[in-house]
Amino acid sequence: MNPFRLNLHLLTMPFMLSLPMKLFGLDPQILKLVEEMAELTTALLHYRKRKCSIKDVQEEFADVLNMLAQVVPEFDAREIEAIRMYKMHRFVRDHFDQLKDLVVPVLEKEGNAISG
Repeated sequence: MNPFRLNLHLLTMPFMLSLPMKLFGLDPQILKLVEEMAELTTALLHYRKRKCSIKDVQEEFADVLNMLAQVVPEFDAREIEAIRMYKMHRFVRDHFDQLKDLVVPVLEKEGNAISG
């Protein structure tokens, strides 16, 4: 079958993201994730020095996000999300004095009491 005649736009992103893991397996995808993260690191450092464009950085972010979407489910995505939430709560708590002008109005709008 000619792939150029297929309506690939009908495939959902979650389905497409599942394909490389099925084709290659976890270990190769972990290595690919590490490679893509290194490329993003390089692009960000180059961007800071104006040696590459924002488009270059966006391309590398897209690669890393696609790889993360493939690999994270293999490491318990729910647990990872819970850890992310804990770490962001800790960040807000630890930096509350600097963030209070941003945080307090949101809490008050939501009807939450602010305690000492």
